Amino acid sequence: MMERVFNDVFSEGFVSSKDLKERFRLAFKKYGIDRTPKATIIEECKQYDVISVRHRINGKQIRGYDLSRFN
Repeated sequence: MMERVFNDVFSEGFVSSKDLKERFRLAFKKYGIDRTPKATIIEECKQYDVISVRHRINGKQIRGYDLSRFN
């Protein structure tokens, strides 16, 4: 079931932790999964590369993840 969730939350490139948490919340609701949505769940993913990063956007440091498909 988590494979479907990971497919739903995936988008190539940078995703902020805040946005990722919301994507997990929506996917868990869609599939009826009773789990607390946390951005760090993405680190469990084996379907694509996940790198924890910090980007500076509009002068603010934003935590998130760079996501990419395996080559």
